[in-house]
Amino acid sequence: MQEIDINKYVTFGKEDAWISYQLDRCKILTDDTTSAPAYCYAEHGVFCIFIAKDYIVKGGKVLVELLKHELAHGYFGHLRYMKGREKHKQLLNVLFDCSIHVNAADATTLSTIGDICTYDSIKLPILPPLVLYEKLKKEMDNKTLDMFLDNNLSDVLWKQKAISELENQVIHRTMDEGIQEAERDGHVAPDSYGSGPGTGSNLGTDIDVLKEATPDWIHQLKKFLLNSIAKHKSPSWHREARNLTHPDILKRGYAPSTSKGRCLFAIDCSWSMNPRYVSQAVSVLLHCTEHEDIEGSAVFFDSKVSKRVSLRNKAEIITLAQERGGGTSLQPVIDYARPDDLVVFYTDGWFDRCDSSRLQRPPICVITPNGTTSTVERSMPDWKIIQIENETDWTEPV
Repeated sequence: MQEIDINKYVTFGKEDAWISYQLDRCKILTDDTTSAPAYCYAEHGVFCIFIAKDYIVKGGKVLVELLKHELAHGYFGHLRYMKGREKHKQLLNVLFDCSIHVNAADATTLSTIGDICTYDSIKLPILPPLVLYEKLKKEMDNKTLDMFLDNNLSDVLWKQKAISELENQVIHRTMDEGIQEAERDGHVAPDSYGSGPGTGSNLGTDIDVLKEATPDWIHQLKKFLLNSIAKHKSPSWHREARNLTHPDILKRGYAPSTSKGRCLFAIDCSWSMNPRYVSQAVSVLLHCTEHEDIEGSAVFFDSKVSKRVSLRNKAEIITLAQERGGGTSLQPVIDYARPDDLVVFYTDGWFDRCDSSRLQRPPICVITPNGTTSTVERSMPDWKIIQIENETDWTEPV
């Protein structure tokens, strides 16, 4: 196996010029004996990509998409999940590939070299892979799981050992710096590939379930979360890939860390709420927060706060979202929240006036299709209102 300068074998078009800035921070290897077309792994904080010699020599669109696919595994942090039971790692591998083929790499091009997993081909809804993983792990017995893997497993990511959170942070930070440098030079990365300069976030990566037609209300919610949840930076090791020092030297620096504030997602489960809307909203809210490492809880309420679940417990949130009953009162949620919480209500708008003066920031109200904004507009004019205009303004499909 030999390390190569990939830039000698591939020419990126204008729309893909940003990729070379990430590859400068990776190690690219090849040989002419390994059967796998491509795979990735981590080595002392360096993200390594193997591409079989045949595809290196042929170059062209297939090579570009193979590089995108492997870069996505590294940028989205998939390596840190490769631990535990072998079959569960394989299941995650399939779901990660499906996620990548939504918007990070072109499945049609890659299908010319072998079987490619997509959400459509394995008949699963387009949801963040970790959400689907928890759901399928509970639903599948060993025989069903074996059949699923026999039919769909084609990548070898699962063979890699899980990396530590620190090494994952080093890799992600380094690759994110590459994207920012590319954008400073006028090369724009897709929205699904990171933050761009100045945002300090990778919100929405791993899977952009909304692809090209992102409804406006999702954009509003993401933007408000980014602007309202204060981030702080903590000491971390990161790689200065373009520095002239030895490539194995890690520099001490700062990387974005967890949020200072807590986010409280309050989901209306009263009788007036359509349970399908609740389930869809939970999926979208989890998508909006999954990669931000936002601290906090989801609470379910009607006339009282009945259940509270950590934002990290995605499977339980999805399950609890199916339950509903009672009237609607927002005041118990406000009384429950800490003053520095950012409260996001998901409701149909049919509730009485409440007093949110104890909160440091006005809440956000996401109103369902066919819901009303009049109560908020009339009685709580300082609140942020985000209206979902119609039923088509969701992810496709949820």
